Amino acid sequence: MDDKNVNVIRTLLAINEKDNSLTFAGNIAQGTTVRFLKSDHDELVAGASEAARQILNKNVDLNDKALAICVSCVGRKLVMENQVSDEVYAVQRLLGMQTGITGFYSNGEICSGEDDSHSLLHNQTMTIAYLSEHL
Repeated sequence: MDDKNVNVIRTLLAINEKDNSLTFAGNIAQGTTVRFLKSDHDELVAGASEAARQILNKNVDLNDKALAICVSCVGRKLVMENQVSDEVYAVQRLLGMQTGITGFYSNGEICSGEDDSHSLLHNQTMTIAYLSEHL
């Protein structure tokens, strides 16, 4: 695995100006290049919608009964506060009412990054496990 081409999403937990360091929710090797991102409610809902669209891109039959298990980072909940249900509604809107939705908040999700196949721990993401049976 070429670590230089792996994108990992981490939550910034603390800044220590005294020793000029950052603390992230997950390991980052010394010397790694990082980019800082800022998110808001609308971007997080759009991200949840994109996770659902990735399921739709797998040519699932939306007429089949299915179950979507949504695992969302607790960091997203901190940003969205009392509007956390908006990301669930966005997933439901795309996957349809025949899809049961359940899920939970975690301290990170294990999934591949954008445009790579490396399954690693990420923060601030939503992953969806989609289960269906063609009857």
